[in-house]
Amino acid sequence: MSEIYINLFKITSYISSLFLTSIYVFFRLNGTHHSISIIQLVVVVISSLYVVFYLRVASKNGKLNNIEDVEIIEVKQEKFITSNYLFSNILPVIALDFSATPDTSKYARLLCLAFIIVLGFIYVRNDLFYINPLYDFLQINTYTAKIYVKNKTATKEAMIISKHKLYNSGKHQYVKAIIKNNIVIVNSIK
Repeated sequence: MSEIYINLFKITSYISSLFLTSIYVFFRLNGTHHSISIIQLVVVVISSLYVVFYLRVASKNGKLNNIEDVEIIEVKQEKFITSNYLFSNILPVIALDFSATPDTSKYARLLCLAFIIVLGFIYVRNDLFYINPLYDFLQINTYTAKIYVKNKTATKEAMIISKHKLYNSGKHQYVKAIIKNNIVIVNSIK
């Protein structure tokens, strides 16, 4: 996986996390700026499909992926992800009034766009790609963990994405995974 694909994954993960917000804005605009709403929904759907495709391709053995043996020393499941999503993405947009006078509606749309851009920058810059309700729907678990990669010298902190359930039982777990920067996508459990 090249650096471009991992960054594209982070960006599309953020855009796909806006799915519920996009649907709300689409219906809230009530036909005004209909083409902008449709374009927004199409971009979100395409981003969601890319995230699903990326996770499927990344979790399979193949020429594109460098599968490595990983020892998981400590693991902690990321909780409160959905509530973080609701508070940071949904509630601020719901609070905006798109139906007021044309002038205030224009400012509400600009404020919403500025909010989404700033939130997206923070989301991608701080590797918050795992805050995505799409992962809940696809039954993908996210964890923070201390890992050791076979043939490396030191342990490191990483974010783990896995369809498999990982447990913090005090015993080390061994998985086959794809590692890029501090992101680990679990292929299989040994």
